[in-house]
Amino acid sequence: RWLKYWKILKKGYTNDVCDAEIGRGLYSLQIQRWLSNYGQEEFRNKILTIRSESLLPDPVTKLIDLKVITDFIGVDEMNVVADKKIHTTGTKWGPMKNQTKVMLRNLFAPFNELLQSLLGDGWEDPWPYDDIL
Repeated sequence: RWLKYWKILKKGYTNDVCDAEIGRGLYSLQIQRWLSNYGQEEFRNKILTIRSESLLPDPVTKLIDLKVITDFIGVDEMNVVADKKIHTTGTKWGPMKNQTKVMLRNLFAPFNELLQSLLGDGWEDPWPYDDIL
């Protein structure tokens, strides 16, 4: 399956990759599409890019701070109460094998570097891999 992705990417068929399971996580390819249509300045002014982790609820109050979003779209600040568990990474299959983590890290690394170059400050090593091995 990994070879399938690499072969498609080397041929430049990014649409095929972005529509597949792993390809949805290759954010830099998706950002490139937007940049090609809008340009860097218009992209920064009209499209907000944030990490989903920044939308996690406060562990005590259960509030989700939406200030960055409300400021961007120009509406009054608001918070949302998370009444159920969101953004979980657990699976019914148990923890991911280290070998799989390493393979995924190697696959995503160049795309994460590209993501940082496209989005700039604050996107350095967006998903660190300190827990691997």
